[in-house]
Amino acid sequence: MSLEEGLKCLRLKDYPRAVELLEEYCQQSANFYSPLYVQAKMALARAYRGNHQRQQAIALALELENHLDQEVSQWAKRLLTIFGAEQKTIGITTNGVKSRSLPRQHDLHR
Repeated sequence: MSLEEGLKCLRLKDYPRAVELLEEYCQQSANFYSPLYVQAKMALARAYRGNHQRQQAIALALELENHLDQEVSQWAKRLLTIFGAEQKTIGITTNGVKSRSLPRQHDLHR
């Protein structure tokens, strides 16, 4: 599988296929420090997010946040900030399930 195929699927918003291809690319990569591997990891985080795999995306962003390349580290920090803002905005609990309040008992009888 090629990185280009995974990136193409990501651009086309075919997130399930992008996740599949990018995961496979990362697993088969021999050089964890190559720019292409890092590019694949960043794309995989975006694909996870698009595919509603929030925890996997956050885990990758946390991994990339400590990268020696300042640009990669800053990108990961921005992604984590976005996740934090989304959590506050739509009320997502830590396990990724959207929370909502249930009607109170006395409201049901009105």
